[in-house]
Amino acid sequence: MHYLGVSAIRGCGLTFHLLGTLGSVAIAVLAACAALWFAMGKRGLAETMIGGVIMGMAISAMHFIGMYATTFVSTPTFVAVAQSHLSHSILAYAIAMAAFAVCSAQLLMATGSVNKAAGTFRRGY
Repeated sequence: MHYLGVSAIRGCGLTFHLLGTLGSVAIAVLAACAALWFAMGKRGLAETMIGGVIMGMAISAMHFIGMYATTFVSTPTFVAVAQSHLSHSILAYAIAMAAFAVCSAQLLMATGSVNKAAGTFRRGY
């Protein structure tokens, strides 16, 4: 997603260096797997915290290595940008409402799972 977003920048030429791009993707995949292994394995507080720290470092490393592998070249020609059909504020509100709906649904599903597990634990089976 990051590379697609950067490629949408208008007014400059972009080049991506192959080794830096592959390194960025490799770090993202490997560190995310390690973080999920820690966070989802034993499920203790320490493992979950270690998994979160590894995931944060993976996101940061992937971003900075990916940006290091990107070269921005100024173009002397004017690049026309198409006019948007939606205003920026309407688009921002729509994205915020969609994110709120997804997060709320996830929270409701997680709360139901926790309550069900707690009820099963109290009954003893």
